[in-house]
Amino acid sequence: ENNTKFENTEQRYRDVVLGGTFDRLHNGHKLLLTTAALVASHRLLIGVSGDQTDLVNKKAFSSELLQPLSYRMAYLHLFLKSINPTLKLEVVEISDAFGPSIVDKELDAVVITTESEKGGHAVNERRLAKGMSSLSVVKVGLVMDSVLHPNSKNDSVDGKVSSTDKRQHELLHFRFSDLREWSRTTLNGFPYCIGVTGGIASGKSTGAQYIAKKINAGYIDCDKLGHACYTKGSKAYDEIINEFGKDLLTEEGEIDRKKLGAIVFDNTHQLKKLTDIVWPNIAELLNNELKQMVYK
Repeated sequence: ENNTKFENTEQRYRDVVLGGTFDRLHNGHKLLLTTAALVASHRLLIGVSGDQTDLVNKKAFSSELLQPLSYRMAYLHLFLKSINPTLKLEVVEISDAFGPSIVDKELDAVVITTESEKGGHAVNERRLAKGMSSLSVVKVGLVMDSVLHPNSKNDSVDGKVSSTDKRQHELLHFRFSDLREWSRTTLNGFPYCIGVTGGIASGKSTGAQYIAKKINAGYIDCDKLGHACYTKGSKAYDEIINEFGKDLLTEEGEIDRKKLGAIVFDNTHQLKKLTDIVWPNIAELLNNELKQMVYK
């Protein structure tokens, strides 16, 4: 549903600025960007939140599901060039809410949504404080999501189309067959991974197995991979014996973990020696398990 309101859109401005995260371009983004591309007569400057900034970390489901900055910037270029191919387009990374809007003296206007009206005023306050000219404000209304929020009022922030909803929707509808699409390193063939951590007997395995069953995902128990590192014939087995000696072995030739525990648990130096052996081997076993899942 489109409840768009425009201000100052009949006038065109030489240099225009706007900013955002622009994750998973949706209709709200596209309306905002189209308006900016149409009111700008020469240059459109866009600030895009970097991957590791407070702007991004405050957003729900962002730490792993957010599209990488390079992707978001590429999508912006493709979309805007389809709207106005003659426009001078500058897409830059930003680490705060203002970006180039408070340092670029050539700017004439800023394009915002109704929910970020205070931000537009803050931009002009910063510019005036620096002795710069204030910017004309072009305001665009919100695009409502009538599917996820059918009962929301027009131009309500709670009912708008949002990237957060898209990220949550993708997470809840995750399917094992689509693992490649979820990975930020799909070129290496690895699936998207959710790690579950916690203290002893905190329910990690139960919780992880429940989630895996609900979303039809693969499940890997790293505790079992850790145990496998101590078994005879494993790569880590030989390294542990070389480091801590054959006195650890049982009559069957297996590592006596109680003896090993007595050596390392009260000695941080010895414990580090053990973890330096075991953890890389667990990681290697984990990667092998992931590869088997992808090509299974």
